[in-house]
Amino acid sequence: MKKTLITLSAVVAAMFAAQGALAQEKTRAEVKAEAKEAVKAHKIDQGEGSPSPTAGAKSTKARADVKKEAAAAVKAGEIGKGPDVKQ
Repeated sequence: MKKTLITLSAVVAAMFAAQGALAQEKTRAEVKAEAKEAVKAHKIDQGEGSPSPTAGAKSTKARADVKKEAAAAVKAGEIGKGPDVKQ
């Protein structure tokens, strides 16, 4: 019984080890080269931080106009205001 359990454990361990080796399709150098190309093509940003969600967004309206529209929407009941708002 003990010998069978040890054998079974060894077989399961070998299967997991083989699965990890087969899962690697690209080498580290290939992945790094692809990342470098993507940065050059501006498909991804370089560095560790993520870009801000509003990067490059410009409003076409003045701030006062936006505030007036928001106040009118709150008054009309189109949007809520304050801590009681449910989303």
